Amino acid sequence: MKTNFLLMILSLSLFCNLNAQSYNDLWKDVNKNLENRLPESAETFLDKIEQKAIKENNQKELLKSYLYRFKIINQKDENPIKTSIQFAEENIGILQEPEKSIFNLAIASLYESYLNNNLYNINNQQPIDNSQQPIDIKFWDKATFERVINNYYENALADITSLQNNTSKSYQDILAIDKTNAKFDYNIEPTLYDYILHKIISHRISKSLSCTDLYQDLINFDKKNNYNDAAIYNEIHKLKYEYETNSDYESYINSLIKIKNENLDNPLVTSVMALQAEAIYDKQQTAQDENIYETALKICDEAIKLFPNSIGAEQCNSIRSNILRKELNLTMQSVVLPNQD
Repeated sequence: MKTNFLLMILSLSLFCNLNAQSYNDLWKDVNKNLENRLPESAETFLDKIEQKAIKENNQKELLKSYLYRFKIINQKDENPIKTSIQFAEENIGILQEPEKSIFNLAIASLYESYLNNNLYNINNQQPIDNSQQPIDIKFWDKATFERVINNYYENALADITSLQNNTSKSYQDILAIDKTNAKFDYNIEPTLYDYILHKIISHRISKSLSCTDLYQDLINFDKKNNYNDAAIYNEIHKLKYEYETNSDYESYINSLIKIKNENLDNPLVTSVMALQAEAIYDKQQTAQDENIYETALKICDEAIKLFPNSIGAEQCNSIRSNILRKELNLTMQSVVLPNQD
């Protein structure tokens, strides 16, 4: 009886101590130990965060603890990626949306890293039947990895409404965990929907898969919700993607001019003008029409004058320098040196 009473007191004491510690204090202890490369000590504090988050159903802190678990595994495990994948798949079911969507992206990224790091051996694996997929990923073939990766990217869009209703800024600490000195433009990615679709689009482009519909869905959403910078940004990148896919120069230039004329009061217009100047400059390489250089230079000068401190103006300065350097080289080559006896 006395023993049971003491155990109850001890449990109550541990419970009170856990709840008395703030997340900020616990995270400071985790980071301090990770910086000192003491993963076991960091894990002790991370376990407390995880327990506290589960008890309080604090999904953000729980997701953050899962992502930090990868850091600890990386410092202490001989096969960190494989172990991280196992941990992630065992725990993803505890998460709710939109945290679950973010974690799906993390798992897809882990599988991509494992595939890239072991590509030689994986390419030598015998093809396997999907219905007989081995449990151990070391026996998977490349097609299996790609199928699983695609599934996790698709799962990241399982609850679009939740993603659209949550801002990226409210998850800034989580989104920046694996990025040193990360800076996010929340005007370009105002919601988690924007953030996650950009990740999925990048993945699909790398696999030569169509992205036009995804871009258009994003543009429609951003316009509907008056996320003007995000809409312009996505229109620009959609046009660039389509131009790289179909090389329809006239349609590309006309579309850029249309976006430019509609957004002359927005600094992002200079990025549109930079793409316009770049396309014209590249066209000159095959057309051999020196007047085209002048057109590209005028566009660059106009962009720099409109918003001199914008990213597009910086790009235009670079394009301008390339054009002037090219013209100088052409001039030098046309000079006829006198005979030297």
